[in-house]
Amino acid sequence: MRAENNLKIKRFRLKTDMTSKTIGDGDTFKNVRPGDEIEYEVEISNSYSRSEDIDFETVYIKVETENSDVDIDEEDDEIDSLGAYETEIASGSIIIEEEADNDAIITVLVYGKDENGALHGEKMEFKLDITRLTHDLQIRKIIVNPTTTDNLSLIHISEPTRPY
Repeated sequence: MRAENNLKIKRFRLKTDMTSKTIGDGDTFKNVRPGDEIEYEVEISNSYSRSEDIDFETVYIKVETENSDVDIDEEDDEIDSLGAYETEIASGSIIIEEEADNDAIITVLVYGKDENGALHGEKMEFKLDITRLTHDLQIRKIIVNPTTTDNLSLIHISEPTRPY
């Protein structure tokens, strides 16, 4: 006999400077560029009813990828307690390195044991569509003084096989 899963990913949201989107299992997040930092929020729900009153003591959140050009910073990697019929939000960031040139599959895993010792959890995967533009000149930093421009930092990101 198999128990019903009562620990669920209710919503997974990605935010960049330009856009914000709720992602589902198997979806693609498009127009990601090298150097981007993407903030994420995962909303986790305990779907036990209030009358059942079963809590999760600790809920673990793992966000990972096998793409070495993508770094994941899990600000919140666990939730101490999640009561019956409650939701909590965990957050973190996904950083696309400037050398990135391949798409990335991101895996999100949420799991925990309820107070009866039963293991519950859910997994989802989505794709980051990393787009490297032919000529991409990004101004990363500029400091303007009323009388002079003291510091300017530029980076040129283009396709590695294309000549300048």
